[in-house]
Amino acid sequence: MSDVTRVFAAHRELLFSIVYNMLGSVTDAEDVLQETWLAWGPGIRTRSAIRAPTSYASR
Repeated sequence: MSDVTRVFAAHRELLFSIVYNMLGSVTDAEDVLQETWLAWGPGIRTRSAIRAPTSYASR
C-alpha cells in the first residue's frame, strides 16, 4: 500500500462522517468518497505533497 493510500485510508472515517452529515445518505457519501479518492490518489505522488492531509481532505 502506498503512502498516499495509507493517508487517505487513515482519513476515510472522518471524511465519511463529514459527507454523511452533509448529505444524509450512505450511498451518496460513498459516491463522494470515491470522487475524493479519484481526485486525491492519481494527483498526489508523495505524502509530503500535502502538508495537512486532514485539512486538505475535508475541504
